[in-house]
Amino acid sequence: LDFQNSYTTYTTQVSKTISGNQANMNKKFEFTFAMTKVDNRNVVFNIVSGSNEYSNAGTGFETISLGNGESFSVYGLTVGNSFTVQETDATLTKDTYVTTITETGQTNLADIDTDNRKISVGTTAKPITKNTAFTVENKKAGTVPTAFFTTYGPYVAGLALLGGLGYAM
Repeated sequence: LDFQNSYTTYTTQVSKTISGNQANMNKKFEFTFAMTKVDNRNVVFNIVSGSNEYSNAGTGFETISLGNGESFSVYGLTVGNSFTVQETDATLTKDTYVTTITETGQTNLADIDTDNRKISVGTTAKPITKNTAFTVENKKAGTVPTAFFTTYGPYVAGLALLGGLGYAM
């Protein structure tokens, strides 16, 4: 008799994008990855972000910083796992950066809470059944007042010239 036990594992990837004319393109944003323990058993997962690798066989909790164009991947997820990824950077508020979260590939396996910058995967209603990928974009845009100098510049220059002539007399 030949017995073979196998199980399927899945991967999720979270990518970071920063955009907008007022955005700090060099800023790193903090994310918290938290896996729910099942029956109080330790959880095992591996996270790879660039050249950094995080192995966790216990708490189910990890903090990762991502900048523009960076990502992290979580390996070894199975059908019974559930986890959240939340952008937790204290300097990130809706007043400064607008956050959007998109699920790549339309897998529809996540509950996305854009207001709290949170992704929940593996809920009872939506168990993990395939690889998932998400993009978290922070956009900070504003109107740069460029018309001031072309509109009022000649008047300011004229006043400065008159003030200079008045001083010379």
